[in-house]
Amino acid sequence: MKQTRNKWYAGILLAGAFWFVLSGCSENGLTGPDNVVTGAAKGLTTEEINVVSWKPEVQTAINAIEMEGIQAPTSLTKSTDDGDNSGEWAALAWSYIWKFTGGTVGGDVTFGNRVDVPAHAYPQLARLFVVAVTNADPENNSGAAVDFLPSQQFLHPVTVTLSWDYLDFNGDPNDLVLYWQNEETGLWVEVPESTIDPEARTISGQVNHFTKFLWGLEDDFDDDGN
Repeated sequence: MKQTRNKWYAGILLAGAFWFVLSGCSENGLTGPDNVVTGAAKGLTTEEINVVSWKPEVQTAINAIEMEGIQAPTSLTKSTDDGDNSGEWAALAWSYIWKFTGGTVGGDVTFGNRVDVPAHAYPQLARLFVVAVTNADPENNSGAAVDFLPSQQFLHPVTVTLSWDYLDFNGDPNDLVLYWQNEETGLWVEVPESTIDPEARTISGQVNHFTKFLWGLEDDFDDDGN
């Protein structure tokens, strides 16, 4: 009996140690270091940006999820509106990415928005990454944005790819401007040297940190792309 109990305790300790390594030791899996953004002294408020909105069906999917307090896959909140769970997990994707191989998080379930993480982009053995389609202005359910978690800096740039296929926009994609949010100031900073793929209908950019991204339009254009 004592031998069986010791084996049981050993199993718990081994599982706990494995989870400790996967979670990045002392770092919270979804908060990360405090110095997420560096060299971002300037930026714009949401009100100063001609923000593009989601198509109505995408906004409906966003309203069906709740991202506050996400700590692990088991705590992701499912949609329970009207007892219909057919859209649960819509607009949100998560995956553990191994340090030595890298990988991709997001895609179809996040409406074409994803991140490609190269190998050795972070020191931990593995990390839990989340891609969540959300709003630039959550209080008013307005503006198209994508949140990449956890907030952290990378050892090597990751590639963020955002699709305009699901935006309430029918203008020239060259008029779209991609912004990332400085989490210390709340201001939005333009992503430099982003790449447009007309066939895939995506905009990509390399960044060294995770944060929230939104789409804006040049000042000479309105939200309908006219």
